[in-house]
Amino acid sequence: MCLSDLDIWNRVAQLPLCTELQEENIPEYGIKHNWKKQSIFYRLPYWKTQLLRHNIDIMHTERNVFMNMFDTVMDIKGKTRDTNKARLDVVEIYNRKELELKDIGRGKLIKPKAAYAFTKSQRISILNGLKNLLFPMDMLPI
Repeated sequence: MCLSDLDIWNRVAQLPLCTELQEENIPEYGIKHNWKKQSIFYRLPYWKTQLLRHNIDIMHTERNVFMNMFDTVMDIKGKTRDTNKARLDVVEIYNRKELELKDIGRGKLIKPKAAYAFTKSQRISILNGLKNLLFPMDMLPI
């Protein structure tokens, strides 16, 4: 039996979002459906009519990968993935002594600058280049 987009939406619309606490007993679970929760992707305006819903949403995946890499190489505090916990994992798993946290006493740790992170002057140069970037008029959004 192949369900239409509307049929699937009608079955999952009343289910809790995957980020919410779930009930133990989902009505008609295992009898009429096998859904326990509603995907957060249903909040996207086009998701209800997506032909292949099981495919990864490429646009958002690309954006998330880019933003994680950008935040890490630009060393943006609070957004970088280069955390103390990640540094401990890298040293333990990959034996990278140059990335090891340095203990300076009294429980304080210093994180050495990684080779993949830009210096302040490099970050300023990149941002100035983006600021001065010009596009042809036909490429500008309306």
